Amino acid sequence: AQTYGEGAAACAVVLGELARLATRGELEVPIARTYPLERVRDAFRELERGHTHGKIVLRP
Repeated sequence: AQTYGEGAAACAVVLGELARLATRGELEVPIARTYPLERVRDAFRELERGHTHGKIVLRP
């Protein structure tokens, strides 16, 4: 049986590896579109259409 602490530790290891890859420029995350935070509804509408190839990013 896995305890909460073990899951959190595994998650931390994965996040650490992703951060290492990003720092080295070896992690690519495709960005479909960026929206300002005040257009969050537009971002959700785009997600609901389901034709997005990449991530939708909200920025402050």
